[in-house]
Amino acid sequence: MVEEADCNILFDVNNIYVSHKNTGEDINAYIENTPWNRVVEMHLAGFETREINGEEFLLDTHSRPVYDEVWRIYDQVLNQGGIIPTLIEWDSDIPEWPVLYAEMQKVNQVHHRWS
Repeated sequence: MVEEADCNILFDVNNIYVSHKNTGEDINAYIENTPWNRVVEMHLAGFETREINGEEFLLDTHSRPVYDEVWRIYDQVLNQGGIIPTLIEWDSDIPEWPVLYAEMQKVNQVHHRWS
């Protein structure tokens, strides 16, 4: 579809993890089938856990630090696709600058491993 539309991809790592946890989507298949030459930006974010009708769901709220599971997937993605510009989404419950800066430093650490 991407080739036919001649468009690029925003690869949202947190959203992929949240979808995996909520639906059982195969993360590895998703990563392996991504046309990496079309990925121009990646997003990381935090999520919240909520119970809905007795079941636990993750919500992609952009209101928490990036979770370890998402960092592991991000590392795996960079191994597959190379270093790609990355944005950390944090849209609510925004913390003080040192917390945001620490998240950015984690991105730099992962990039350093693959550069």
